[in-house]
Amino acid sequence: MNIESTRIDVNNRIQTIHYNSGNVQIQTQYVNNKKHGMQTSWYESGGKRYEAIWQNSSPYGIQTHWLESGQKWIETYRSTQKVYANIGWDGEGNVIEAKLPRQPNNNKQINKLKQQSKKNE
Repeated sequence: MNIESTRIDVNNRIQTIHYNSGNVQIQTQYVNNKKHGMQTSWYESGGKRYEAIWQNSSPYGIQTHWLESGQKWIETYRSTQKVYANIGWDGEGNVIEAKLPRQPNNNKQINKLKQQSKKNE
């Protein structure tokens, strides 16, 4: 494993970790030594594995995971430490799981997130 860090300026950097093969394994943006911005990881074969946005070292927004085949597998919607929804897909792209913490109007939120997810594909 090879780790390199690229400074953008005094407070901002991008850390890149490589597989032994030289392919990029994970790339993370930092601001003031905290994860802040996009984090992306890839399978050794080159396909995207994971993508998330971080804010002050806490996951924020949409986190997406893919299977090695390239099929979207799981999306998690969150605001800092609060998870709003998890949506999962089978190998054919069908939604098989949609969970939200118990709150009023969850069905409306799940349907809205499903529609947003279809638009992002």
